[in-house]
Amino acid sequence: MNACGKEWTERPERPGEAARMAAALAAAEGVPEKYARIAASLLSRRGVGPDEMHDFMNPSFSQIPDPSELPGIAQAAALALDTAAAGGKIAVFGDYDVDGVCAVSILVRVLRKCGANAFPFIPLREGEGYGLTDAAIARLLSACPSLSLVLTVDNGISAAREVESLRRRGVKTIVTDHHTPGSDVPQADVVVDPHLACDPRRLAEDLCGAGVAFLLASAIAKGARERGMIPGGVKFAGAAAVLAGLATVTDIVPLRGANRSIVHESLRLFRRHAPTGLKELYAQVSRQAADGAAMQASCYGYVLGPRLNACGRMSDAMEAYDLLMCGWDAPPDGKAAAEAREKARRAAVSVEARNAERRTVEKDMAEAALAQAGEDSAAAAFVVAGDKSPCDGAKSWHPGVAGIVAAKLVEKTGRPCAVAVRFPGGMAHGSARAPAGYDIHAALSACSRVLERFGGHAAAGGFSLAKEKIPEFRRLFAEACAAQMPEGAASPAMFDGWIGDFSAFDCGWTEVQARLEPFGDGNPEPVFGLAKAMLSKVTPVGADGRHLAVEFRPAGAPRAQRGIWWRHGEDAEGLRAASLRPFAIFATPFRSEYDPGAPSLEWRICDILPQDMFPGV
Repeated sequence: MNACGKEWTERPERPGEAARMAAALAAAEGVPEKYARIAASLLSRRGVGPDEMHDFMNPSFSQIPDPSELPGIAQAAALALDTAAAGGKIAVFGDYDVDGVCAVSILVRVLRKCGANAFPFIPLREGEGYGLTDAAIARLLSACPSLSLVLTVDNGISAAREVESLRRRGVKTIVTDHHTPGSDVPQADVVVDPHLACDPRRLAEDLCGAGVAFLLASAIAKGARERGMIPGGVKFAGAAAVLAGLATVTDIVPLRGANRSIVHESLRLFRRHAPTGLKELYAQVSRQAADGAAMQASCYGYVLGPRLNACGRMSDAMEAYDLLMCGWDAPPDGKAAAEAREKARRAAVSVEARNAERRTVEKDMAEAALAQAGEDSAAAAFVVAGDKSPCDGAKSWHPGVAGIVAAKLVEKTGRPCAVAVRFPGGMAHGSARAPAGYDIHAALSACSRVLERFGGHAAAGGFSLAKEKIPEFRRLFAEACAAQMPEGAASPAMFDGWIGDFSAFDCGWTEVQARLEPFGDGNPEPVFGLAKAMLSKVTPVGADGRHLAVEFRPAGAPRAQRGIWWRHGEDAEGLRAASLRPFAIFATPFRSEYDPGAPSLEWRICDILPQDMFPGV
C-alpha cells in the first residue's frame, strides 16, 4: 500500500525556536493560541526562524527585490529601450514550457507598451529543440532578416556558440535565464542570470525564467517612464505578476524568499488581473467562474500549468502564448469585449484539446517506461528509452512528455530518472528528473562526454545524445547519482510529526494553515502522522472507483475522521482484509465543503501503512 516507494521520516523541529515563535504568532500575528504551537512547529520544520517569521507570514510585493539588484538588469533594460527608440526589431526568444511562454508574454507585452517592434519566438520542440539551436535561429532569421536584437528568456545561458553566431551576423543579444551556467558563459551584449554574482539572501538564486523576466519588465517600464516613452498611468504589473507566479509554481522552484512573494501576489491578483484567456481556461476546466475563485498554488500546478505545457509538448507553444495574450487590454463591455471573450473561449478549447491528447500519449509511454525500469530495480538511477516512431508494433514515444514520464518514475521509485526518445536519424533527446537530495544538473555534467547538449537545474534537466551512446549514458548517470547518495536509497517522504492531541484540528485550523501558503517546493504542504488508526469504512468513489473514501479513528482522536486517498481505489480490498489491525496514516488536513451548510475538517491521505512499521510510536 505504500505506493510511493519511500520511507516516511519526521521532518526535524527546533523546539526552542518553535516555542518562541508560538508566543510571537499569538501576540503579533493574530494566530489564536489554540493553533499557534502547531503553526510554529511547521515553520520551524521548514527552516523558518523567529527573524524570518513575520515576512514569511506576510508575503508582499515589498519583499520582491528591486530589479536593479540583479546584475545586468539595468544594462538589459537600457539596451532594449535603445533598440525600441531606434525602431529596431526585437525577438523575445523563449522556451516552450509554461515558464518560457509566460516570460515571453510578459516581455512582449511591456516592450509593446513602450512602442517597441517586439514579437515572440518560441522554438518547436520537434525539429528545433530547446533554446538557441541552429535550426531555431535559421527559422527566426528567415522570418525576420532585419532583426536587431534577440532577448532570450528561460534559456540561452548554455548557448555560447549560438550567441557568437548571432553576433557575427550583426544581431545583438540579451540573455536572460535562470538555469545553472556552465564554464562557457555566452559573450552576449548583456547576460542576466541570478546564479551570476547575485546575493542569494535577497534575490534567491532559484527565481524561474519568468521571475527574471518580471524583474526585467519592471526595469524596462521604469526606464520607459523616465524617457517619456509611456505615460505614467499605463500599468501592466498585475497581469505580469499573475503570469510570473503561475510560472514559478509550474517550474517547481522553491517557494521561499522572492518566489514566495511573487506567487502570493499572483494568487491574490488573479481574479482582477489575470488575462482573459487564462481566466477562461480555468473556468472551463474547473467549472467555476475565475472571477469568483479563491486561487491556490495547486490550481497553478495541477490545473492550469499542465494544460499550458501540453501545447509545447504536443504541438506548438504559440497556442499557449496566444491564450495568455487574450484580454490583457480587453475593453470592459460592448461588442469588442464580447469578441475578446469569444476569442479567449476558442483559445481555451484548443488548449484543452492539446491536453487531452497529451494525457493519452503520456499514459501509454509511462506504462512502457515503468516496465523498463522494473527490469533493473536495484539501479541507483534509471535511464529508459523508446523510439519516436513505432517499432515492432510498439506505441511511439513522444519527447513532449518525457519530462512528465520521468517525474512519474521518480514518484514511483524515489530515484533519479532520465527518459530518452530515440529519433530516426541517430539522435535521442530526453528529460531527467530527481527527488530532493539530488542535483540533476551535476549528474548530467558528470555524463557530459557522452552528451551533445544538456542543461537544467537541481531538480530537472534536458539532454541530447547519439542513440548508440545511451548504454554508456545509463552507466554514467547511475554512477553520478549513486555518488550523490551513495547507498542509492529512495529519498524519504517527510512528515510534520505525530498527532497526539486532536483538539486543534478543526475548521479554524485550516484558516491558519492557509496563512502558510503558497505551498510547493521549498515550502511543502503540511503532512501529519496519525498513529494507531482503526479503519471503519473503506469505499471506492468516483465514476470509475479510482479513489478511496476512508473513515478511521486514530489514537487520541475523540471521534472518527474522514479522508480521501486519490487514485488508490485498487487498494480497497487489501485495506478491508487488514482492517482489524492498526495503521499509520500520513495525511494533510483540509476544509471540506461537501456539505455547504456544515463545513468540516477532513484529511487528504498521502499513505496508509501498517502501524508495526513504526514500533516506537
